[in-house]
Amino acid sequence: MFEPTENSRRFKNIIMITLCLIICGMSIAYAMLANDVLVKNKERYTGNNDTRLWNVGIVSIKEYEKDGNAYSVSAPTNNTISATFNVGLTSPGDSMTYAVKVKNAGRINAKVQSIYISTDYNPNISYRVTNLRVGDKLHVGDEKDIYVKVSFNKYPEKIIKDTKSITIIFNYVQDI
Repeated sequence: MFEPTENSRRFKNIIMITLCLIICGMSIAYAMLANDVLVKNKERYTGNNDTRLWNVGIVSIKEYEKDGNAYSVSAPTNNTISATFNVGLTSPGDSMTYAVKVKNAGRINAKVQSIYISTDYNPNISYRVTNLRVGDKLHVGDEKDIYVKVSFNKYPEKIIKDTKSITIIFNYVQDI
């Protein structure tokens, strides 16, 4: 039979103490991570989809200005961070401008981190975003109209009657 020696008992004790310390450390880490997070502006964020704290996004989109024979193929759509338009451009110089309203309904100031335009490439079509640049701030309660213009170049390489769908994405981050 095996008789425990002094070294084996000491080794078992060290293992048991180490395991207890690991479990205590994990318990403390869990307790810290499970509690509310105090954000810089002294608001409490519970992590349970608290939209009252961070609520920045697109609230509406509408046709603003039309030049030439441009037309909306379908109604523009949006969600919180992106807006999608489907524009028909038939002649050089045609353009359609949309007004996209963005609002900060939360409790944290925001700033634009990036603006991304997703579309099929066509050298005859140009896109322009005005009234918004990377780094612009949107303070609590502020609304801002952003204009997105889709244009058929006046001097195209080749005339192609086409409809194009464009999606524009606005990424906001906390302004600290």
